[in-house]
Amino acid sequence: MKRILALLICLMLPLLSGCDRGLDYEMLGDNWMPDLAGDARIAALQLTVRENLVRQVRIAVESSETVSYEAYVGFSVEEGEPQQAEALLTVGDLYWLIESAHAWLSEHDKAHFESYALELVQPSEALAGLEGFFAEGEGVAEYSIAEGSMDRVKSYEGDLPYGALVATGEADGARSWVFLISA
Repeated sequence: MKRILALLICLMLPLLSGCDRGLDYEMLGDNWMPDLAGDARIAALQLTVRENLVRQVRIAVESSETVSYEAYVGFSVEEGEPQQAEALLTVGDLYWLIESAHAWLSEHDKAHFESYALELVQPSEALAGLEGFFAEGEGVAEYSIAEGSMDRVKSYEGDLPYGALVATGEADGARSWVFLISA
C-alpha cells in the first residue's frame, strides 16, 4: 500500500507543480481568443509574461465584458460598466497580433523576451514619445492586420486608428518595442 501511495504521489507531482506557474504560448493556444464576438472592439489589453510563461492576460471589450487569465486562478469573465473603445482593434484581430508580437520579441529583444508586458495604447497616444525611437532606428515595428505581417519602421506619417501595442521589460519597466497597428 505504501508503494502504491508513493507511486501515485510521484505521478501527481509534475501535474501539481505546474498548476499555478502559468501557460506557455502553445498551451494557451486559441484561448487568446476570448469567447466573444469577433467584431467586438477592444477597450483595453494587458499581457504579462514572466520566465517565458504567460502569467496574466486581461482583455476588456467595449460591451462591458472583461476576459482574464491569471496563473493562479485560470480564466474568468467579468461583467462591468461599458467601456469606450477608441481603437478599431477587434477580438478577431487579436490572436495573430499577440502571436506576432511574441515572435518579434523572441527574435529582436533577447534582453526582455523571457519577461515582458504588452499593453494596448489607444490611437490618441500611439505616436507619443516615439521620436527617440525613430531617431535611433530601433524599437518600432508596424503590424499589418490585413497581411498578418510585422516589419520594422523608421518613421510613420499616418494616424493609427487601431492603436499600438507597447512592450516593456517586466523587470525594469523600460519600453523596448512599440508595435504600431495598421489595417
